[in-house]
Amino acid sequence: MTGAFIKFTNTFREWTIVTEDEDLRGELRLKWIHTNDWTAWDFTLGDTFATIEQKWTEDPNLWIIRCNGVTVNAKTAWSNEFLRWKLNDGKNQFNWESKYSNQRDEWELETRKEETFKIETYWEGNPTEWIIEDNLPDDVSMAMRIAMLFLTLHFSSPRT
Repeated sequence: MTGAFIKFTNTFREWTIVTEDEDLRGELRLKWIHTNDWTAWDFTLGDTFATIEQKWTEDPNLWIIRCNGVTVNAKTAWSNEFLRWKLNDGKNQFNWESKYSNQRDEWELETRKEETFKIETYWEGNPTEWIIEDNLPDDVSMAMRIAMLFLTLHFSSPRT
């Protein structure tokens, strides 16, 4: 994955996922697209399929991401502060966070310098288009990468 952008103008319910291969594009979308239910999402990219669900309907502090037999638990570091997340897939544990507390244009992995994963807006202040920089080792699951992308897009975009 190298980027993401909204599929239709002025709605953040459907995203197109871009890869280095121009012929391979993916999608992140609300599971029930015609409702106002933002608690369940589907992700597809080639043969990869993932489900993303808020664990408790009224509590956005915990999300479950399932992909290729791997489950990632994403939990806020502090209750109701959606700028820093603790991610765990049983093999890796990461802290995923917005670089700035007053602006959600840039998100990064708190990790060693050579193992980076970063997502930032293409234009500052515009959450419709994002660039992904992925320098993680191959043994980090696709589910973990999808979790970081989802949390960034979901908690940096308006609900329209």
